[in-house]
Amino acid sequence: PLFVEEKPQKPTSNLVITGLYFFDSKVVKYAKAIKHSARGELEITGVMQKYIDENDLEFVRLPLGVAWLDTGSPNSLGDASLFVRVLEERTGKKIACLEEIAHKSGWINDEQLASRVSFYGKSEYGQYLRKIKDVDL
Repeated sequence: PLFVEEKPQKPTSNLVITGLYFFDSKVVKYAKAIKHSARGELEITGVMQKYIDENDLEFVRLPLGVAWLDTGSPNSLGDASLFVRVLEERTGKKIACLEEIAHKSGWINDEQLASRVSFYGKSEYGQYLRKIKDVDL
């Protein structure tokens, strides 16, 4: 049976929950159905387990090339920041540029992208969007 376990000492699989969750409206009902943990809290793992128990959980395995970085401590946050900076500098691409993703996905049109370029002006981010606009248009 499938189950969710918070930071196990001896993991039973090589899967990890990255901490990015999207819940539908059933989350309120499911949260009300779980018991408080030993810490006296409603745990997110309890909610996820309820989705599993109701055969209602969907998950996505991240594809090869996707990096997951734990940023739960000051040191790991610094490491993640350095990773992102180096990757962006070496590839010339921004990580998670929302306007770029939206434009390539057809969620915003050329005019809307141009508006964002204008909004960000001569900033580094604005210059990046200008390059995207010039390439894509």
